[in-house]
Amino acid sequence: MQINELKNDGLTREYKITIEKADLDQRVQNILNDLRHKVRMKGFRPGKTPVALLKKIHGEAALGQAVEESVRESTDQLFREKKIRPALQPKVDVGEVDEEKGFEFTLSTEILPDVDTSDFKAPALERLIATPSDADVDAAIETLAGQSKSFETAAKTYKAKTGDAVVIDFVGSVDGEEFEGGKGEDFQLELGSGQFIAGFEDQLVGAKTGDKVTVKVTFPDPYGSEELAGKDASFDVEVKEVKKPADTKIDDDMAKNFGLESLIS
Repeated sequence: MQINELKNDGLTREYKITIEKADLDQRVQNILNDLRHKVRMKGFRPGKTPVALLKKIHGEAALGQAVEESVRESTDQLFREKKIRPALQPKVDVGEVDEEKGFEFTLSTEILPDVDTSDFKAPALERLIATPSDADVDAAIETLAGQSKSFETAAKTYKAKTGDAVVIDFVGSVDGEEFEGGKGEDFQLELGSGQFIAGFEDQLVGAKTGDKVTVKVTFPDPYGSEELAGKDASFDVEVKEVKKPADTKIDDDMAKNFGLESLIS
């Protein structure tokens, strides 16, 4: 392998690398010898196929593999010898490959700069300390309490309101045909949360456990599924349970839900 530097400008490097015929021949020979023990050819025992015959059949593929290996290994060798740390994937341009002469390729790359850290000193940092007021702490705790909202089963005669949760089975259809992703079972939906398409949750307000409701909505346009964008849809909904928000106790148990040992910690 011969290496000629073509460009050394700032962080840009370019080299021309020559792979000589002898090196290329040896690689091709090694590949064919390895192939000899793997392929089975009619009329020859395993490992006894003449290399000349293998070269006639697989010579082009073996040459291509040899070129690829030569480029990869010579590039690695170049980087080691020149102590190059490429910043990006090098650009490789392989010239004409001639079994009788070998081949050349050019390699261009951007390198990482050398940074002198001998005089580096850590910058002075100012530690900022915030002291929250009691009101700030109380507000934060109330926010956390809201995030850990839970629900409790309501009476079967109770009518769902905005802020309540309903457990539903539903099947959606467009033009009388069910569509993918439009079916669910035992899904807990908080009314007013905006989890479903606009208008869906509003039509479940007033529903009781055991009610069957037909919900009609229109998919927005644009929509995540192009097939449904702007389409009118109908959902057959069975309300299996209505739940009311339960009071969240601000205590150590709530704190443990957020990974704390107690409310004080």
